[in-house]
Amino acid sequence: MARFPSPDEIPEVVIDHVRRCLELAEDVWPDHGSFPSAKAHRKLVRQRQGVKYDAGRARAIAAVGIRKAAQAKNNPADLINVAIGELLRRRLELLGYTTLEDLATSIRAEVNAAIFATILRRMGEAGRARMEGLLVVGPDGKSTFNRLKKPAQRATWSRFREQVKWLDLVDALGDTDAWLDGIAPSKIADFAGEADAQDADTLSRYDPVKQVALLACLTHTARMRARDDLAEMLCKRMAAHVKRAKAELEEIRARQRATSERLIDTYRQVLERLDPGSEASAAGREAVARAMEAVTSCGAGAGQVQALGEMLSALVVQTHSVQAVRAAVEQAGGFAALVLFARVDRGCSPGVTAVLCR
Repeated sequence: MARFPSPDEIPEVVIDHVRRCLELAEDVWPDHGSFPSAKAHRKLVRQRQGVKYDAGRARAIAAVGIRKAAQAKNNPADLINVAIGELLRRRLELLGYTTLEDLATSIRAEVNAAIFATILRRMGEAGRARMEGLLVVGPDGKSTFNRLKKPAQRATWSRFREQVKWLDLVDALGDTDAWLDGIAPSKIADFAGEADAQDADTLSRYDPVKQVALLACLTHTARMRARDDLAEMLCKRMAAHVKRAKAELEEIRARQRATSERLIDTYRQVLERLDPGSEASAAGREAVARAMEAVTSCGAGAGQVQALGEMLSALVVQTHSVQAVRAAVEQAGGFAALVLFARVDRGCSPGVTAVLCR
């Protein structure tokens, strides 16, 4: 503990343990006997533990540590722990808890008062008037102070637009970044939390300087939260659009796959009808051969005969292909059904449909 507790602070289990170790009777209680003896005993204990007793120096060191920590910490328990850590590091006997508590409370009040005065000086009279106006209750029975404490609502486009207006409103309250420049974020958060825990009536009874400073910290926190809420709402809305777009894209892909499958099936039927070994193909080849014999008998050159043969073969294939395509289309429901499918699936105009039906 790095300090000497009073007899009534010593746990009974510790007393029993010492009795057993020293083989003492149960009716023996810790007692130094006299003040000089107690003083001598404490001196021996300090020497053994390497601890010095210097209340004045310990108080000064604790005060310096608390004042430095109070620039970033606001909880008295945290400040007391800092003071204890400093005293232990210096190998000094600890001060009493009440002494440390009083020291932490008084120094924290001094540091906070200096911070409040700095904030008030930076914001000026106009900023102070805006902060005090936050506590004014409007015709609807609500104040802007209450609105500062509320987070954003559900992410809809109408509320998104309202959030944009709210961000403009809180930004118009003042440049809180300049007011709170150099103040630890943890202190700002503590001050804002204290203001958030109060209602307008309770906060209006605070010391004016502290009241305005707490409102400035709450406004600063509300500005940051308004930006975060706006960004979060935008992300949620965009995520909903992306999800809907992905679903529509998948539907389009499904329709495209179905169209491609139908076209492939139709093309397969066309290819099936283009059978080189069919009777129509044989008749076409026979007609080409007769035409070439007739041209040869007329005394045409070999090159002319070959060119004419290739041309006639191409015409036969083309004619046969057109007939095969027409047969496949008729089997699929005719050109009228094909045109109707094109209008529904591709969104063709009536003019395009008329051309296809010719």
